[in-house]
Amino acid sequence: MNKLYLISFIIMLSACSPENQIPTVDSVEQSSSSQDNVRVDQRSSTNSEYIKIANVNKMSMDKSHSEPLQSFTATELAKMYDNDLYKIFNLDVNADGIKDKVITHQNDEKNFHQGSDLYVYLGDKNNHYKLSLKADNFTDETGWFLSNIVPRNNRQGFILENFYSPRGHSEQSFYFGQQDDEWVIRKYVSEGTLISGQGYYCVENHISSLSNRSYGKSSEYSESEFIKYCPPLASSYQVTVNKAEILDQNFDPKVPPNYYIKDDAIEVFSQNEDWVEVSYKNNTKRGWVDKCNVKAVR
Repeated sequence: MNKLYLISFIIMLSACSPENQIPTVDSVEQSSSSQDNVRVDQRSSTNSEYIKIANVNKMSMDKSHSEPLQSFTATELAKMYDNDLYKIFNLDVNADGIKDKVITHQNDEKNFHQGSDLYVYLGDKNNHYKLSLKADNFTDETGWFLSNIVPRNNRQGFILENFYSPRGHSEQSFYFGQQDDEWVIRKYVSEGTLISGQGYYCVENHISSLSNRSYGKSSEYSESEFIKYCPPLASSYQVTVNKAEILDQNFDPKVPPNYYIKDDAIEVFSQNEDWVEVSYKNNTKRGWVDKCNVKAVR
């Protein structure tokens, strides 16, 4: 069976409350039986397909580099990264209150793959940006396409979401963050539908060096193990705080702000480990609510 791409080295859970936590594949033992294994991912296990990665945020402090990294304006970056080839996401990824630039290849208008480069430029108070990360967006294998990039709810990193296009329903999310000034993947999530039609949602809470990938336990799961250890997420939630602010589609506060209040029931359209997407004002608007402010209702 083709392997799920993943990760090794444990880290604390980022879910905000016990109600939101579901069993994670690093918290259970893998069965030795694999006779009824099912295909859930198309990633190859060949070492030649491992990404080449460069964490560059320490470069200006490295004694082997006598000059600091070059800085760019937003206009210069827009010219460097043609919008027919790249998409620029404006997100705060280091919790300093300043929007940074996460830039990656996107498919063309006919959905053809154009590349898999991923860049992070950190912004400063003077509206200049320095390269912090050059990596891969994990769409280099046939069939995997970029879906979205969104901020972490603590603004310390970002979530890169991909989907598998040719057939079925398969998605994967990579939770990027920094540790000791180096970019790592803190968590990996795979979700989709098994051959039987049963949905699954697997969470692997690990820290992984971007240059040292390994595969997660879920890559060898049988269908029965997926059903046991990777239940799909709830679609209904209840607000647990006095005011749960609804952010806009860019994860920015609205003016004036909109809120759910404590005990409100919420039906969600999409979600990840940090956010739930909701509809409000008689289903005329959509926005995002921090998952720390709600609990699942099953």
